[in-house]
Amino acid sequence: MINDNPGYEYDNLLYCNTFGVKNEQREVAIAGLRQLSSVESVATCSTLPMYGASGNNVMEIGKDQELFNIADLYSVDSDYLDIMKIEILSGKGFNRETSEPSHVLVSQSFSDKICRMLGWKEGAVGRGINVSEHGTCTIAGVYKNIRIGSLNYSDTRPSIMFYTENTSDIIIIKVKKMNQENIMQVNKELESSLPGKDIVVIPYKSSMVNLYTPSRLFRDSVLIGGIITLIISLIGLIGYTNDEVNRRSAEIAIRKVNGASVREIQLLIIDKILRIAIPALILGETLSAFTASRWMENFAEKTTLPALLFICCGIAVLTIIIMVVCMASLKVAMQNPANSIKND
Repeated sequence: MINDNPGYEYDNLLYCNTFGVKNEQREVAIAGLRQLSSVESVATCSTLPMYGASGNNVMEIGKDQELFNIADLYSVDSDYLDIMKIEILSGKGFNRETSEPSHVLVSQSFSDKICRMLGWKEGAVGRGINVSEHGTCTIAGVYKNIRIGSLNYSDTRPSIMFYTENTSDIIIIKVKKMNQENIMQVNKELESSLPGKDIVVIPYKSSMVNLYTPSRLFRDSVLIGGIITLIISLIGLIGYTNDEVNRRSAEIAIRKVNGASVREIQLLIIDKILRIAIPALILGETLSAFTASRWMENFAEKTTLPALLFICCGIAVLTIIIMVVCMASLKVAMQNPANSIKND
């Protein structure tokens, strides 16, 4: 899940929340960060996409009717799009020279929806809108859709970003290489620039991984449970095979006397086991597919579960069963038939 593309890049990103810090202090800290040799770029924003977004409503200028609800990412600065590698599809991104506080960027889904509702055939760029809590805004550009939230709890509403000339609470730092030394260097600079503030520098990827901890724990539990169940089943299979071989030892001995080979003796035992194993595997694969499909309903974005995956797993388990039965029956298949008849 963490390898899925959310519409932006975060591999070498660090972030920290500086809520309560004055804008002037934050600017000093950012200037210090940009001087570090390990830092490639710095940006600020009000909220990170992975943590979701609050909502506001969009209205046509001069009208009170609300068109639709949006995921509001609030303020970002001119460096935000570059550091997150968010692609601009039309118009232009924010920059210090030409962007104004009334300028906004909207997602592709936002642009498509409002153009369809208001009949804007020439696109949304340059158009004015009203946004609750913000007032009148001008759409400066359209960016490619990004994921708001996680795969578990994805916010599918159209999204919007507002330009700010000031710094925002969350500082995003892109380092040239993600390692402990660079993280400590960034942390030390922030402690020096913001004395007395409890600032914690966090790798973006670590936070992204933590979003999927419940799903990862469920996956690991199912995997461990499956392995343990398979081991117990194989132990039971060995016991069942030994009982079956002992019960049919006289029959096997007579077949050997009549010219049956070791392979034929093993096939005799395997045939008996497969009559039970194959229906059980079909039932197990069906239940697994059903359970997996129900689990996938927890995610906003889903991948397909091809039948070939379950077929290959079934073949793998069947191969293990046959190998175990072959090894368990090999001794009696190679045994002198006279000894088996004598014991009976």
